[in-house]
Formats: sequence, structure tokens, C-alpha cells
Amino acid sequence: MLIALIREVARPDLILLGTLGLLLLPGIITPEEAFAGFSNPAMLTVGALFVVAAGIQNTGALAFADKFLFVRKARLPFVLLRLMLTTAS
Repeated sequence: MLIALIREVARPDLILLGTLGLLLLPGIITPEEAFAGFSNPAMLTVGALFVVAAGIQNTGALAFADKFLFVRKARLPFVLLRLMLTTAS
């Protein structure tokens, strides 16, 4: 699994689900153990954040923020100030 992830043989989600299936088939782990992580609230939160991030990217809000924060002719201290102010608020 680790080598497949490093070599980017396929998408990471497919590699990890395939590995989960391979551990499940011979009985190395039980079905309860295999699916226990999917009920974890932290995992559900991370999954929800992926959905929110995709929505932000598809609406173009990310491009607007990029143009606002990283003005091409601005010097580094001004860029850092804008980035810190938006992050802190």
C-alpha cells in the first residue's frame, strides 16, 4: 500500500479502500473494525470540509481571494499582512 501511494499508482482513496478490502477478505480484520473509522465524527468533519472546499473552488471564490491576497506588484510584507489579517478575523 505504501509503495502504491508513493508511486501514485492510482488515486489515494482507491488504494486505501482496496487495502481495506484486502485486509477484510481473509479475516485479518473484522467488518466492525473495517468500518469503525467511518463513524468517527472527526472523519465526517474532514469529509464535509472537502465538500466545502470543492464548492469554494467551483464557485470562483478562491480565484477572487487569490487576486485580493496576492497582488502581483505587492511586496512580501504587505502580502503577509493581508494574509494574516484575513486568517485572524
